[in-house]
Amino acid sequence: MPLGPFQDRQPITGWQDNTDCSVEQQLATAHNFGIDFFVFDWYFNTTVNDPGEDLNSALKITHNLPDRHGMQYAILYVDSPPFVAQPADWAATVNEWVGYMVDPAYVKVNGKPLLVVIDMGQLRQAFGSSSAVAGALGQLRTAAMAQGLSGVYVVGGFFAGYDHNTQSGSFPDLSTAVADGYDAVSFYNYSFGTVSGAQPFSLVSEAGQWIWSQTAAHSLLPFIQVAMDGWDPRPWAEGNVWFGRSPQEVAAFVSDEIAWANSNPQLRPEPSPTPPIVLVEAWNEFGEGSHLIPTVGEGTSYGDALAALLQGP
Repeated sequence: MPLGPFQDRQPITGWQDNTDCSVEQQLATAHNFGIDFFVFDWYFNTTVNDPGEDLNSALKITHNLPDRHGMQYAILYVDSPPFVAQPADWAATVNEWVGYMVDPAYVKVNGKPLLVVIDMGQLRQAFGSSSAVAGALGQLRTAAMAQGLSGVYVVGGFFAGYDHNTQSGSFPDLSTAVADGYDAVSFYNYSFGTVSGAQPFSLVSEAGQWIWSQTAAHSLLPFIQVAMDGWDPRPWAEGNVWFGRSPQEVAAFVSDEIAWANSNPQLRPEPSPTPPIVLVEAWNEFGEGSHLIPTVGEGTSYGDALAALLQGP
């Protein structure tokens, strides 16, 4: 990608998040755009792909920076192979997470530090049953309380998709999220079925809003919405569909997301007058074409559009 036809995606701060300067500049920039916090992907076995690369470097640097420019942070546990922490690794994993959660800059929901699990099904597979998952999450909450925290607000991730061609989608059974012991549900991103080739961004919005509506109809738990800010994975040759986008379209989708959260108060993790919690996927998914970070080709245009929305009246 750095030398190919998508090199205009190069971030102004550089391709890697392995220096204090790069990470601090991104924190300051994101805060200026009106973003309150990052949810960092967290990987067990961080060097499994490349012994010389730490996939958790940005999280570690953020944790150690003396000035985070008003930004907070939380952890998203990427429990996908080969990054799955097995039951034997759970105690050490919990201790590492709680070490971050005691940081005053760590995001709290209802007074509890936030942890997102990317795949509820994978965690159930790793532990063997819903009761075992509930026990493992209970162990995490107990460890957090032993450090003076009020527990942990754990959000379980699911996978869904919507096909514009058939006007139908795929949506999971969310009833197990209750038995597994989660406080809320969310997702990372979503799929687009049989849609292929170049498509308008309106289909990204259409699919996201369909998933929001299905969650409202089927979830017994609170819901943290996600708006995708793009999808163009041609650099990674991942799938056969990609979407055009503009800063105004992305900002409008986030605006719809906030409006939807406000109009569905029964699903909000925290009641009004606390502002709704919404997520955008993603800050820097360059290979998948989901990013807000300033780049050589786009400058700060996407963040500027977001700032106009979030910092307006």
